[in-house]
Amino acid sequence: MWPGFVNPIMLIALSAVTLPIIVEWFSRRRHEVVTWGAMQFLQMETRQRRRLRLEEIILLLLRMTAIALLVIAFARPWGTSASWFRTGSQQNRDVVIVIDSSVSMQQVQNDHRLYDIALSHANQFLDRLQPGDTVALIDARDIIRPIVNVSTRDFDSVREQVLRLPDPTGSADIAGAIEAATTILSGTTNLVRDIVVITDGQSQGWKTGELNSWDRIEDTLQTPAVRPRVWITNVADRVNSEWSNFSLGPLQLSRSQTALGLDVRISANVRGHGTGPAQRFNVALAIDDVPVPEQQQEVSLAPGEEMQVAFDAVFDQAGPHLISIVCDVDDVLPADNRAEAVALASQAMPVLLVDGDPNIDSSLSETYFAQAALSSEALSTIWIDAKTVPWTSIPIDSLSAFDCIVLANVPVLSDELADSLATYTKNGGGLLIALGDRTDPQNYNTQLFERVSLLPRPLKPFEAMPASQQSAPQQISGASLDGEWLETLQKQTSGGLLDAEFTNWWSLTEPDDVQNSASSQSPQSSNPSPELARRGVDSTVVSRLGNGAPLLVEHQFGGGQVLLMTSTLDADWNSLPAKPDYVTFLHEALFRLAVKVPPRNVQPGSPLVLPIADEVNPIDYLCHAPSNEILRPKLHDVPRHKAWRVNDTAIAGRYTFQPRDLFENPAQAEQPFIVRFDRNESDLTPLGSQEQSNLAARHQLNFLGDSNGWRRQILDSGSRHEFWSALMIAATVLFVLESVLTRIIATRTYTTSTSNDVTSTTEHERQTAQSSF
Repeated sequence: MWPGFVNPIMLIALSAVTLPIIVEWFSRRRHEVVTWGAMQFLQMETRQRRRLRLEEIILLLLRMTAIALLVIAFARPWGTSASWFRTGSQQNRDVVIVIDSSVSMQQVQNDHRLYDIALSHANQFLDRLQPGDTVALIDARDIIRPIVNVSTRDFDSVREQVLRLPDPTGSADIAGAIEAATTILSGTTNLVRDIVVITDGQSQGWKTGELNSWDRIEDTLQTPAVRPRVWITNVADRVNSEWSNFSLGPLQLSRSQTALGLDVRISANVRGHGTGPAQRFNVALAIDDVPVPEQQQEVSLAPGEEMQVAFDAVFDQAGPHLISIVCDVDDVLPADNRAEAVALASQAMPVLLVDGDPNIDSSLSETYFAQAALSSEALSTIWIDAKTVPWTSIPIDSLSAFDCIVLANVPVLSDELADSLATYTKNGGGLLIALGDRTDPQNYNTQLFERVSLLPRPLKPFEAMPASQQSAPQQISGASLDGEWLETLQKQTSGGLLDAEFTNWWSLTEPDDVQNSASSQSPQSSNPSPELARRGVDSTVVSRLGNGAPLLVEHQFGGGQVLLMTSTLDADWNSLPAKPDYVTFLHEALFRLAVKVPPRNVQPGSPLVLPIADEVNPIDYLCHAPSNEILRPKLHDVPRHKAWRVNDTAIAGRYTFQPRDLFENPAQAEQPFIVRFDRNESDLTPLGSQEQSNLAARHQLNFLGDSNGWRRQILDSGSRHEFWSALMIAATVLFVLESVLTRIIATRTYTTSTSNDVTSTTEHERQTAQSSF
């Protein structure tokens, strides 16, 4: 049995076995044969020549075989437990220990946390390793963290790293961890290579439905010359046991950017998992870790059921606020009974209203109703500080002073204005484009769609508008409203958003027609620009009229948002300004567009960016991670401001920036961020036996059933042996035989030549003597 070679690349050197033949060939061709009379006295007998030729062939074969054995020995051939391999050397092993650090490892079993059991198992396995073995360590989370990414023989340092691992949070990518472990083992030298995965057996982290990922991992496992063995040990034991777990889904905020005194709607789904009975428990809201007594609900939930809870919050202090929803329930996994998010409250938000149809009589101007809605005397608190300017006097040099810009029926845009708006939006600003009768479609398509891509979709020619629109007013389709910021406007009430009538609007090119539109813009080319043809596909229609025509279209542009309204903000084309919901609609739209970039709630691996003042000292800030580590942010220049940046967000949970000089008042100084994770991790359903069988059969994974004897099973199974030393000895013996045979042949050839010479001389003397007589 020949499973393989440790260094198969060395087999290329087998071509060296032809060297003796090449040398023999060229040595023969180098001498020119000259026939002369006295040569007859030096000719060997035929039998002697045949013997010498046979010895030369044997000598050539010895040399070639010795070289071949030497090359194969350097390639380090190995075999398994066949009896004729047992004379080879028993090899040391290279091991990568993978520890599942998902939040499900925090569940308690028999008064012990599963994660503590896993760490204990890792240390016990380290105790069983032998001198000469090597080990590496991987922390398997949403983002794979190689803790010891180079195999080492310093087991004590690995034990120390095991003890320093942070508490489990978030999800686990077991398949990705196996791939990372294989990469580490591809650089090791020992013959036996093992990947030991210590997990709770939960199915969520295995991603068995992602066949492409597993195919990629299979290719990775086959890459090393020696395929690693993968062992899976399960520290959980839920066989024939009744268990229940209740969890919270991610928090949904009606707006993450808000103003003081403005309500924020906070909702989350509560789910039940397991096999236990239904339970009744309280779900409560906390702001900045302080419970809000009047904001709590009692729910009754059974495993397999799900319901939504919602709360309202109002902030009276500017700055970031940590929002938490907490379930007061007794289950097997308390770690998922809390969900968090961050909302940013500010003073009145600065907004620039650009009036495309200014008038001496302000009541006839394009922004009259918008200005009145944002500064209504009926509002107890002004949430938006709106400034109105005519479209001919836009302060291009100071656009960054506003969180949002509204273009209300602006006729045309110059190159300079289009470029400035693109830069402003790309750097995180919000842009609301409301159309009207003064809008020049050709200018908008050229400047905002083709040049800078700000316009979500190109405008159709004005003549393309249906002639029946004036006599057939349309209302907004409630079913078409798509977006959390529109939830409060979905009710069909008298005077509501859905009650407004629209008599006129602009038509847009649909995504399927964008390429045709690109072709019409480039009549000289039969193949329009792919970039131009791709624009508009990523836009989202968040509201349509009853006839299906788009009314509101969203478009992400760089770090900012663009919202296109195909009708007007005033009462020329619709009755929306006369409805009470107009105030709510305009506020929600502007707060939607003014969400600060970068966000406070991110996914694992996304950087955390905190804007700071220019005068802040570079050593003033520290970042506290969920692992209790203190991270040092790096200075990072982002558009419009200076900021601190932290890239190490592999661990899900709460991160807090805190100035050094404000430790005396940490509540005021804290700048929280939340790194979220997949809440499906709360489903503790184990990997099924059929799924285990499929993984074991397709990818040669070994699932260990005995949680107590798994270490012995790994260390004692399937020993591998190398026999390069035997090949080296054989090659050495052949080289010795070759030397001896070479000397024998050379000596015999010399003796034969001398004997022939003496015999020829004697015969010549005898013939001479006879002739004299």
